[in-house]
Parts: sequence; structure tokens; C-alpha cells
Amino acid sequence: MGAPFSIPDRQASLQRGSEDRHSEWHAGALAVARADYEALLARLPDATLFNDWDWLAASAAHLDAARRVLTLALRERGRLVACLPLTWGWERVGGVPVRTLRLLGYPLADRVALPVEPGQVERLLRGLIECPRPWDVLVFDELCEPVALRPSLERWCVGNALIGRWVHTSHCPWASLDPNRPVEAASKSVRRNLSRFRRKLEATGTLTLRHAVPRPAEIPALLERLAGLEARSWKGARGLGLFSTPARLAFFTDLSTRLAARGMVQISEVVLDERPVAQSYGFRFGGAYLYYSPAYLPELAPFGVGRVLLDDLLNRACIDGLSRFDASRTSLRTRCPLEDYPVSYVDHVRFQAFAPTTPGRLAYLVEHGLKPPLKALRRKWKGRARPQRRDRPD
Repeated sequence: MGAPFSIPDRQASLQRGSEDRHSEWHAGALAVARADYEALLARLPDATLFNDWDWLAASAAHLDAARRVLTLALRERGRLVACLPLTWGWERVGGVPVRTLRLLGYPLADRVALPVEPGQVERLLRGLIECPRPWDVLVFDELCEPVALRPSLERWCVGNALIGRWVHTSHCPWASLDPNRPVEAASKSVRRNLSRFRRKLEATGTLTLRHAVPRPAEIPALLERLAGLEARSWKGARGLGLFSTPARLAFFTDLSTRLAARGMVQISEVVLDERPVAQSYGFRFGGAYLYYSPAYLPELAPFGVGRVLLDDLLNRACIDGLSRFDASRTSLRTRCPLEDYPVSYVDHVRFQAFAPTTPGRLAYLVEHGLKPPLKALRRKWKGRARPQRRDRPD
């Protein structure tokens, strides 16, 4: 646990005794009691897996050596009312070297809520101004529909000479599940294609679909196997694999071992003649299945093996009594196969605050002033319209 930097709350300076309110900066991750943090999350209906203690602990343990963890904690009458684990370090924004504050868990966290109680947002934002390390750009990635936060963040920017910008990053589908009704694709053509794909696979060999909620001791060998198939998939070919580097594999092995102890990891595979040909590495959290990272062998793309697995996953989630199937995060430019089913959507945004420092202002000028028109010109010169959403391979 890091030593705290105590910061008196400006509005609370006149309060005394048990009514005292204060903020603390800690030079380390999760510098609060786990029970206090989990009690805070339990009071926040928008909290996600990526706010979970184990996700943050694994992220801190495998953080890039160039970044430092800082945690801002707010208490009122001794109760934890906000806890914001962040990382600080140098990086380039718009090509400009700047000091950034980011949420701990970036870039692998798919969707996050700020862990702060309603009514405490203004205090949290004041605490960010008092950060013990100066910053040029603050970035909150993959915020989940922060409608209630938006006015507070915009007032905070105006009051502190910051330039705030919002960027829409994902329009993510999710399906509501009914344990008494099987899940079916929305259109007859998709249902016919699924039946045809399954018949083709069965004609090729012995087809097995299996789903496992592994024990912690099983995780290292399982992830090594998943990494091998992923390396041969389209993700591996494009350098987009989840387990593509030893550091990434070490992180997910640690994370999955922690979560498997709570029954939160699910590994699903399509096996053809005892050979895995498609997989989904996902999580169970809050009654939902998170479709975090699927992959399949490219030579079986004509057999729709990824879509067969997705269909089986949806119905398995129903059988297991889950209430939601969530794509977790999707690109704005690709269509997720889950959209073949009746779905709703949740939007993700990135919030950036550029400080009134020379690097901060220069980064803003390049990122939001110069780059957008240059991109538009490049598209015009190439004679291309804005790319439309295309089907994601899996």
C-alpha cells in the first residue's frame, strides 16, 4: 500500500469531527482495503468487470515500466465514496510528447464506469487538479454512456482552463436472454446459413462444441493452447492477437487465474476430430457473458465456424441462467456477428481533457485541429468515401 498524500477538501474545510471529508492520493495501486472498494462498487449499478478489484490488481502488476500508478481515494465520514486508480507517464498524443493520466487497465479494459458515488463527482474532479504529478492530458477511455457525468466534466474543464473533448468509440451490441426461450437469429436467411454451416462441419469430421469454466490450476495450459490457435487465426496474421506477446500472455494468465478462483472465466471451443478450430475467451460477470476475444482458423471461414460457436454460446448462456450476452466492445467500422440476433446497444466514449500547458495545448491543436482535416483531405485525394461498417470476421 502506497503512502497517502492528504488533500483537504476545499468545501469541507469548515467541517469538523465525523463530518470531515477528505481526498487522498496514494503512490500505488489499490491503496484502499479491498472490502471498502468492493462495497463502493456494489453501490454503483454501472460498475463493470473492468472496474473489478482483480482486473485492476492484475493490470497494476503487469504495468509498463514507464508508467506509475496513482490512486485517488475520497472518503466521507470514514466511508469510501470514490476510488480512481490511474496511471501516469509520458506518451505521444497527436505525435506530441505529453504527460498523461489514464485509467488503470487501459488499453485492455473494454468498458468502464468511474467508481464514484452520485453527488461526489465534483469532489473527485477537484482532486484530479491536485494530482501530485503534473499532467498535460487526462484520458478516460471506453466510458459507458456517461450522461450524468457529462455536465460535471464540462463545468470542470471550463473552471480550470482545460479543453475537453468527447469521442464516440463504440456502439456495442448486447442481447437480453430468457432462460425459457432459445436464442434465434433475427432473420430466416441467417438461421438457414447456421444450419448449413453446421451440416458442412459435421460432414467434415466429428464436431464437438465444449464450454468450460476452468479452475485456477488449469489456466496456464489453457491459455497456451488458446494463444497457439489465435496465432494462426486472422488476428495473428494482422498482429491483433490478445496473447500476441509474452507480456500480454503473462497478464491474461495472471488475470484469468485470479478470476477463475471466482468462477468468472469461460473458455469455449469448436473441436473438429479432436482438433480445436475456433474458440472464445470470455468472462462471466454480474449475470452476463462477455464475448471478449473470439478466434478461429482462417481455412474454416467458409464453414462459418465462428458463427456456429457464437450461436452455441448464446444458447449455452441461456441454459446456464445468464441474463445478458454482451459483445463487450466493438469497432465503429465493423459489424459484430451478434447483430444477427435481436440486440440493444450501449455506447462508449473517450473523454480527453487538455491542460493549459504548452505540450497540452499543442497536443490538442494537432489531435483535434490538424489531424481531422488532413484525414479528410487524404480520403478525398484517394477518391474514397468514408469507410462503411463491414462484417467482422468473427
